[in-house]
Amino acid sequence: MNEFNERAKEWDANPMHLERSTAIANALMAALPDTSTMRLLDFGAGTGILGGLLAPHCKEVVMMDNASGMVDVMKQKVVDRAWNNVVPVCHDLLAVDFEAEPFDCIVTQMVLHHIIDVTALFHRFNHLLRVGGYLVIADLYAEDGSFHGENFDGHLGFEQHWLEGALRVEGFDPVSMAPCFVIRRQREGREQEYPVFLSVSQKK
Repeated sequence: MNEFNERAKEWDANPMHLERSTAIANALMAALPDTSTMRLLDFGAGTGILGGLLAPHCKEVVMMDNASGMVDVMKQKVVDRAWNNVVPVCHDLLAVDFEAEPFDCIVTQMVLHHIIDVTALFHRFNHLLRVGGYLVIADLYAEDGSFHGENFDGHLGFEQHWLEGALRVEGFDPVSMAPCFVIRRQREGREQEYPVFLSVSQKK
């Protein structure tokens, strides 16, 4: 079972999740041109915190996640908050293509380090974006492995030169990459900091 199905109902109870998404949303809005006419895909949207913050500034937001529990929370928010330009979708993009009109922007928050084949995901993103569209990635800078701990099989964050090289191979021009938030966790009796970057690139 997808572990995020189990965590969905309690996800929003952690105030850091809203704090982080707010910082990312603010950084994204500052980095992009006018978003009011944009169709945006929030990939790995979780419970829709980031997408909900961006929705008032976009024409349409499609929130996609492959964890049905997360999508159920999204759907309830759409009803409770009367989000009339938000579309929740349960879909595994790495397994099945997603047919839709081209998006103007794709954003993904703290998802990329969980993806084994990052270049395959970038290839799917390229297919979904219009020429000149933006890919915005918020994720961890390279870390020492303590963020998730032992037995984590994803990426231990990302070095800027590696990420930008992978983006170029899949048809993106990197525009900027800068820190936007710091996650703080207690590890072995001390607080450890994990910086989060915001990377912006454009489809060629």
